Amino acid sequence: MASILEETTSAEFRPRLPPELLMLILEHLPPDAETLRQTCLVSKQCLSISQPYLFRHIRLSAPKATTDHARSPCSILYQVLLNSPYIALYIRHLTILSASSLPRAAIPLDRMWISSDETLPALLNILVNAKLQSFRVRLSGESWQDLPLALHSSIRSLVNSPSLRDVDFTGFDVVDAAMFKQSRIQRLKFSEMGELHVETESDAVETCSSEFSSLTLLDMDIGAVISWAVSSQSFRALRDLRLAFHPLTDIPNVEELLRHIAGTLESLHFQPVYARWSPDNFFRIGELPVLTSLRLSLGISVQSNPVPWVIFILRNLGHNRLQNLTIDLRIDNREVVQSLPWAELNSALCGPPLVNLQALVITLFLYQPRPPGMRALWNRDEEGTIRWLAGEIPRLLPSVAARDVFEVHELQLSFSRFFYWPGPLAWSDSES
Repeated sequence: MASILEETTSAEFRPRLPPELLMLILEHLPPDAETLRQTCLVSKQCLSISQPYLFRHIRLSAPKATTDHARSPCSILYQVLLNSPYIALYIRHLTILSASSLPRAAIPLDRMWISSDETLPALLNILVNAKLQSFRVRLSGESWQDLPLALHSSIRSLVNSPSLRDVDFTGFDVVDAAMFKQSRIQRLKFSEMGELHVETESDAVETCSSEFSSLTLLDMDIGAVISWAVSSQSFRALRDLRLAFHPLTDIPNVEELLRHIAGTLESLHFQPVYARWSPDNFFRIGELPVLTSLRLSLGISVQSNPVPWVIFILRNLGHNRLQNLTIDLRIDNREVVQSLPWAELNSALCGPPLVNLQALVITLFLYQPRPPGMRALWNRDEEGTIRWLAGEIPRLLPSVAARDVFEVHELQLSFSRFFYWPGPLAWSDSES
């Protein structure tokens, strides 16, 4: 009887769950690729719902063997898109990591996968007319100028694709500003960049037709990019700025950029590098009338103590719309903690310029990992210091702790990884 029923009942008449219910079920499953692969196999209905999520975030990295390009993540995805072109429309975020698990010296430049995998340019060309929203590339030792011309061309085309809004370039020795001439990018991030190339001074104004809303510069010489931003109309409406800067050399550039975007800047994130601070290096950010969010990421050590600068900033904000303030502290030494001007910071955080804050957050970080032989021991010591400091904050900042907008968080992330955007982190330490 069962076999007869199975033969007479076609798939189209079988009961179907409402899509909304299936979405709720998927939301409660682990958000990993393997789970999505399994749900794709449940039924055609589950396939239609799960497959777009399975291909939404794509990360391409090196094959396990330098000569195995036929089975590289890139070539496999390329074949999938050739066989099922509609899947390209599901891809929203693409990350390319050039690093290999093999030692850098063991791989000749012409055999590095990003240089020698011929499917990579073809894959990028497929995505030019898809619906890609963010594109991230991390070079690890390769020179941009030494990459194949076909790859240059495909990256340029993808950067100028109609749907792309976020570009994140890391490890580029040279970036040509003309690459963005016809782009519609809104959020731009450069890190570990060597040089920005702008052909002529007169070209700088018309180099890019985009109107950027977000700019992030990390671990690089920021002067050339800021000069480009100040001279270009594309940055005149910048709303989000994230800068890692050197307090001894970069302050004039930072001040110039802040003046240029003062009327539109809503969110600002500063990360000064380790350096000795003196009052001669202090600068205000009080002429930002529409600023609503400020984040200051600080590394505290015997050699570097930017806390007095933070106090100076908070006391000189003037008229503002600041609603959210976050101060990140990376400390691993209790003696340094006890030497900080906590009373002055407590007073500044409760001063009139911050009376309208809706969220005041202090986050506490570990230092970045030490050499492998010392990592476990040192991290245990640091974790103890962080836990101790989290408990001490209410005593060190009594007036601040009494405010109902105040929170303290202990985080186990690397100090600089908050600069990676949008959404989830672009790559973890293990992928470096």
